[in-house]
Amino acid sequence: LDTVTDHLQCPARRQRFRVVGNLPYRIATAVIGRLLPRADRIDDVTVMVQQEVAERLTALPGQPAYGALSVFVRLHAEPQARFGLGPGAFSPPPAVASRIVSFRLQAADDPARRDSVAALARDAFAHRRKRLINSLRAVGYETGPVEAALRDMELAPTARAQELSPAQFVELAGRLDHTKGR
Repeated sequence: LDTVTDHLQCPARRQRFRVVGNLPYRIATAVIGRLLPRADRIDDVTVMVQQEVAERLTALPGQPAYGALSVFVRLHAEPQARFGLGPGAFSPPPAVASRIVSFRLQAADDPARRDSVAALARDAFAHRRKRLINSLRAVGYETGPVEAALRDMELAPTARAQELSPAQFVELAGRLDHTKGR
């Protein structure tokens, strides 16, 4: 992974890439997390991952697998679950099913802004079963500004992280800039 990252950062190399691979479960999210922000050098990514990882990568708000990873992915790319491969497609057969997922990367207008939104999503999903106000208070946000932001966004004060779309996380991050307690 470091070799790929180093190659992408080398200013002498200006070619664009398409990334294709079979990602082991343990490193799949780390690899995807390093590749998706590189729309400056990568056009698209197509990977085979474990079925459960594919569900998290492509989940939409309200779906059980939707979480901070789902928001991160949609901030950087348009994911699409392609087709599944059962254990019988491999020899020896693994104990899990796999799925091909592709990502068409999107250039960032403001990479720091994406990082801020991704951090907010991680904070919001840190306490998944709590209301968003309580989840964010637990990681240092003041309640008043969070309540005001939700009200201004016409969201219920009882909203939970899994109910917000990636676009709503972008808006919420903009409204909460500089309100996290130190």
